[in-house]
Amino acid sequence: MKRRTTTAVTAFLVIAGVVLAAGCGGGGNGNGKSSSGAPAFSSSELASLPTKNWITNGGTISNQRYSPLTQLNAGNVGRLKGIWHIHLRSGTAGKYSGEAQPIVYNNVIYVVTGADDVFAIDAKTGAKKWTYRAHLNQQIKTICCGWTNRGVALGDGKVYLGQLNGKLVALNQQTGRIVWSTQVARYQQGYTITNAPLYYNGRVYTGVSG
Repeated sequence: MKRRTTTAVTAFLVIAGVVLAAGCGGGGNGNGKSSSGAPAFSSSELASLPTKNWITNGGTISNQRYSPLTQLNAGNVGRLKGIWHIHLRSGTAGKYSGEAQPIVYNNVIYVVTGADDVFAIDAKTGAKKWTYRAHLNQQIKTICCGWTNRGVALGDGKVYLGQLNGKLVALNQQTGRIVWSTQVARYQQGYTITNAPLYYNGRVYTGVSG
């Protein structure tokens, strides 16, 4: 039952992201351009309430999880319907959990599964723009709290994720290809990364579990 619940939550978040992106248009929390990758977001942009995109986990660096948009309200929420759905076909086994909050920028949704696979999805059509496969070692035995990933970060034209094998990885935002990878901790010593990284002032912050 737990696996079904978390999988359903992931599917719902993808659909909700479609609605948000379709109603917002381009830009960062303030002023990005649709023809380019995400900028090196300033601290003020990351602290501002998300009126155009959802550029960091929780909406702001305060993790408020609040949107000031008014298109959806008590009077019309009952008419809200799904536009599309997509089967990511990743992290579907019983050991995985879907706990990630999608990031939305310029009508593209960036989401990661419990298998540390990352997908860039067109928010208008549901089409996959690119896929990154982590190819985790399935023999990892040091995970304390299940095979999961709680989100990615975005900034300076890159998508950042922490992996269960202790790596912090930066992906090219346009292609999904690895730009760099750093071994923050080793799973052989009992450490993993499940948290969503934080991009701030040109740096990427992460923690480890173990």
